[in-house]
Amino acid sequence: RDVVEKWPDAAVGRAAGGLDLDHIGPEVAEELAAELAGLVREFEDPEARQRARESLQLQIYAMAYSEIASEPAKWDPRTRETADHSLPYMLAVALQDGRITPASFEPQRYLDPGLRPLMNRIRVAENPEFTRRFPQELVSEIEVVTRAGQHFTERAEYPKGHARNPMTDADVDTKFRDLSAGVLDPAQADAALHALWRLEDADRIGAVVDLFTVTR
Repeated sequence: RDVVEKWPDAAVGRAAGGLDLDHIGPEVAEELAAELAGLVREFEDPEARQRARESLQLQIYAMAYSEIASEPAKWDPRTRETADHSLPYMLAVALQDGRITPASFEPQRYLDPGLRPLMNRIRVAENPEFTRRFPQELVSEIEVVTRAGQHFTERAEYPKGHARNPMTDADVDTKFRDLSAGVLDPAQADAALHALWRLEDADRIGAVVDLFTVTR
């Protein structure tokens, strides 16, 4: 509120920037964030990811299913636009790489034939109960069956970033660094984060914007 009062011309909104969601759309971006944050959380450990190889059964609500898991192309993305709308692809990448970054949507990654066998073991279905609970809750559930026949199940109602499960400051820092890597060097990212966390103390918004100057 203090920042808005200090710069009422809305320059803050332009300076804050963020993810370029023009090609995704806010509704789809929300679905992607909701599903992936909840489903991948338990598989950040490399040993756990190695166990998740026999089959993966996902249950999600109707809107998410329609947007990111309802077409055969989601299991064989040939473009970035399909890849960033594909729950099977993003889950497979998360299990293989441990995380999803902008590099996950480069052609060499989404066209990688090594991902297809794992993607083909992913099954996604709409759960009517989860659909009834939407939008108050963004419920998703994943069951992993290992080669040894073990079953692991994880359910998320409020994924990371939801108002009831907010990101920590450390989460925000990590996301900023991931998304700015390759554009801002580490020193620029440090300076930008320092300024952004103290935005209300800035005398001029232009000084903050200048920290994002990129030399090509």
